[in-house]
Amino acid sequence: MGQIGSYGDLFTFETSSDRVFSPQDMKRTQSSRWHYHGINNRAPRAEFAGPDGAETTMTLILSCEHGVKPRQTIFQIEKAIREGTVDYLVIGGSVFGWGGKWSITKCSEAWDRVLSEGELAHAKVDVTFKEYQ
Repeated sequence: MGQIGSYGDLFTFETSSDRVFSPQDMKRTQSSRWHYHGINNRAPRAEFAGPDGAETTMTLILSCEHGVKPRQTIFQIEKAIREGTVDYLVIGGSVFGWGGKWSITKCSEAWDRVLSEGELAHAKVDVTFKEYQ
């Protein structure tokens, strides 16, 4: 089994002969916070207020053909969002980012294939993680 990483106990990213569940199109954004103070007849004065929490977005392909239960996985992601779950995001054996925990703040899903009895067979889910400070 080729374990790629995990998000706490919620899910494990892996590739094996039985299961393929790996992140794709990962994008990370890091920004900082600034305050601008107005000065009469001059440009505003900038003051660095500190780093902002990083955000990471990834696409997850959920396919029953690859040993993943799409509807169950979507439910787990949505539950983590609603409950404010915070945990470590691990990629390649290392904690992702600056070593802190992450929360899932958003997901959007596209149901690509639904079988005759309403079973979701294939979906793409974009998941956004926010660094927890």
